[in-house]
Amino acid sequence: LMGEGVWSAREMAGILSSRGLLSGGTAAVTGILSRLESMGLAMKIPLWKSGRAKYLYRHRSPLLSVLYYMEAKFGVSDGYPPEEGAVRSILGREVQLSVGEMLARREGARLAYHVSPASDVDAVLLKRKRVIAGYEIKLGPISREEAEKAVRRMRELGVPYTGLVSLTERPPDVGDESLGPDDLVELSITLKSSPLPHGAEFSSDARTI
Repeated sequence: LMGEGVWSAREMAGILSSRGLLSGGTAAVTGILSRLESMGLAMKIPLWKSGRAKYLYRHRSPLLSVLYYMEAKFGVSDGYPPEEGAVRSILGREVQLSVGEMLARREGARLAYHVSPASDVDAVLLKRKRVIAGYEIKLGPISREEAEKAVRRMRELGVPYTGLVSLTERPPDVGDESLGPDDLVELSITLKSSPLPHGAEFSSDARTI
């Protein structure tokens, strides 16, 4: 379910219960997810200003997340090819996670997300539960209109420092920081040569983005 993009423990509980695979509701799912987290297989990411939900659950490995998604949606192990659009969508999701981890590590912060019906913030950086920055992260280019909308949305939420990240080209200088592919390469090299902050945990995939 995590591979398919289901991030809510409550939603996982509903799906598993309806299939007769689990009893005990959300509490049972949360217990299983906690064990997976302690084994290094799952990660629990805080949600900031996201209604009732407090955490988002994801695979520790972006690669495993992509593989499980392809299998669940298309049955690739049986030889069925995945749709190109779906591949790009799941890769975009995992890139957001990996780049968000890099940015959090650079700032000595904790990665979080904002999820709401109206909008999402791809990476929120927290220090002592206080937001210090927010980022819009995309595989493709970010137009000036998209950049202005993303920055406006983050500022309306109370994000004090806004950033734009694209793996295709450097975004417009609309927010406080714009990072393109060359900037990310430089950041990854810097982080790879520096030790992790005390008590920090990051997926190894984030070092090879």
